[in-house]
Amino acid sequence: MSAPRNRMRPPTAPSVVSDADIELDQVGSQSFSTSLDADTEDIGIQLDVTTLEEQTRQEDAKPVEPQPLKLERGLWGPELYRILGEPKPLVAIILQVIVSTLSSGIVYGWPAVVFMLNAEGIYKEKCADANHPVETLPDNIKCAARNLQYAAIYNVGVALSVASYLWYGLSVDRLGPLYTNMISTTVAVLGLAIFGMSSADAPYYVVGYALIGASGVGVHLSSFHLGNRFPAHKGLVLSLYAGIFNVSGIMFAILSLLYSATGASMRSLFLSHAFILALVSLIVPWYQTKTSIPPPPPPANVVAASPAPGQDASSNSKLSWIDFLIAIGKTPLPKFNQIDEYLIQLKQPMFWYMSAWVVIHLVRISFYAGTVTTQMAFFGDEGTYGRIAAWTIPLVPLVTFPIVGRMMDRFGLLMTLPMANVFQILFGLLSLIPILSIQPLTFIVYALGRQFFFGTYFAIVMQMFGQRHFGKISGTALFIAGLFVVAQIPLVAVIDKSWGGNFALVNVIGTLVFLPLFHFIYYSWQKGTAPTA
Repeated sequence: MSAPRNRMRPPTAPSVVSDADIELDQVGSQSFSTSLDADTEDIGIQLDVTTLEEQTRQEDAKPVEPQPLKLERGLWGPELYRILGEPKPLVAIILQVIVSTLSSGIVYGWPAVVFMLNAEGIYKEKCADANHPVETLPDNIKCAARNLQYAAIYNVGVALSVASYLWYGLSVDRLGPLYTNMISTTVAVLGLAIFGMSSADAPYYVVGYALIGASGVGVHLSSFHLGNRFPAHKGLVLSLYAGIFNVSGIMFAILSLLYSATGASMRSLFLSHAFILALVSLIVPWYQTKTSIPPPPPPANVVAASPAPGQDASSNSKLSWIDFLIAIGKTPLPKFNQIDEYLIQLKQPMFWYMSAWVVIHLVRISFYAGTVTTQMAFFGDEGTYGRIAAWTIPLVPLVTFPIVGRMMDRFGLLMTLPMANVFQILFGLLSLIPILSIQPLTFIVYALGRQFFFGTYFAIVMQMFGQRHFGKISGTALFIAGLFVVAQIPLVAVIDKSWGGNFALVNVIGTLVFLPLFHFIYYSWQKGTAPTA
């Protein structure tokens, strides 16, 4: 019997594709593609690519839906977020205004503090001598030694306030606005408590006021990033926080009013202020974030406006005078490489030019705030005009900050910058007139100059140097100014002891130094309009 036939097919050899076959296939594809292109050209077929381009343009022109910001919260902020929900941008602005009013620039409310210190007889022993024992002296007695002690307290506080811009600037850049804000309010609470618990037997007023001065700037700097939620009104928001920084000095005027009206002690009033600030700061982690809110991206697909028919684009002949001023004011400030390292940005000549502008403004501002009661006394004031100054100087920015903010948004920085110089010169001229009834006008003009300075300075830094090193750059220039503020203490001693309390020469010099500062505005405009390489 024969073996069964194997019905399975024999295995076929695997097909092998040689390199030559691949090459032939590629050549064939190319030949086919080439011939197809040639054929379409021969028969006049036009591929419709314009439709695709139009669709692309339409897609690009569609408004991009704003994506919700994913902001990280810290401390007990997540718990407050779960309970209270997402804070509205305007709510965050208002809450930060409250915290700023209680802490940011209260160190400049010194005239009202002097009234309370005098009323409680603090440092009156400085005026005693062999013929006038301490027991016989009235509590509110004035003398050069007592004024010098007051000047030391105030100038140490202000110098630390100005110098603290540097370390709080570093803190905002590295730790973020939330932790910077909380550190600042904690130091403020501690300073208010120490100042309130001090007495003639335990005079730790210098320590307390130093902490008060070294605290508020952290709240101030951690406020600015909130303006990025309102890009169309960012100048207004910056001016708001600059105004509140100046307005916050009214807190001590309010304490002084309560001191006179209720008979409450200075200790109880300062401790109450510390307690309220500590209580309010508990809400800060709800709306403040661990990282700064980024500025919105520039709008896409913006097409430059074409000049009107018959008008040359480079000509301003048909512009109204106000449009012409706006065109100058909105000239872009010089922008430096904003990704450069911090130390590289410090080497820019513009930084040092800007620092000189800051030093002159800030030294003049702080000097007058610390000596206004002494200057009024030299004109014959018994305390009335000193108290008017304590109320007027903080209240003026509350009215004027919208004006300054609108000017920044409408006219640009190069139109608002000169106003700081103009008001400082007018203030200096008014301070030379030895007529008390004119001095309230001096207080108003002084406050306006201070508002324009603080309102424009941080906007300058942001435009020139960008947000990456904003805190460090702005803080470094102000730190330099703080070194000069400390030097005012011996100057006050010279004025009191050698010049009989006459500040006329200082006010003349302090007025004249602002004249060269107009070149800073011109230099900024010149650099901003220069063609870039």
